[in-house]
Amino acid sequence: MKRIVHFLSGLTILALNLGTAVYTILLTAPGRAQTDWKKLVNGLEAQRWPVFAGAILFFLLWLLFFWSRYAIRSHRERFLTFDTEQGPVSISTLAIADFVARLAMEFPSVVRIDPRVIPRHKMIDVLLNVRVKSGTQVNEMCQLLQQRVRQSLIDEMGIPDVNDIIVNIDGLAGEHRVR
Repeated sequence: MKRIVHFLSGLTILALNLGTAVYTILLTAPGRAQTDWKKLVNGLEAQRWPVFAGAILFFLLWLLFFWSRYAIRSHRERFLTFDTEQGPVSISTLAIADFVARLAMEFPSVVRIDPRVIPRHKMIDVLLNVRVKSGTQVNEMCQLLQQRVRQSLIDEMGIPDVNDIIVNIDGLAGEHRVR
């Protein structure tokens, strides 16, 4: 859909710019009477609000054009692409996050894990928000989790460059909070 919007808005902008350029060249061509130019300027002055509205619409068309081309995709739409011997491979960050979430089942002390995958030029960072059971050796569990996630992403998913794996413990299950 964005491609169609981008193409149509770009085509409209091109047509309007070419039309304006040709009209301006014809009005300012050598040997042309200055009265034609003055008629144009007087006509624009007499129609100030419609001209202003047209300029705003043209500006909005430019915004639509750039939005359709450069709009930032949500993290659910991003893909990590890397080259293999057989050709390029693209994996969505959502698929990688689902894979990492399944790894948490191997850790009985992990109650909940919320992975977020951040692509960085042919490599990834993985942010893990984790809730663990109270009484867990947090430091040891975090190191094991980081090692397991890194090794699984490299060996099982085939992702060659895993940059950082950041574990945030956002709570302990079974802990009673005093208010």
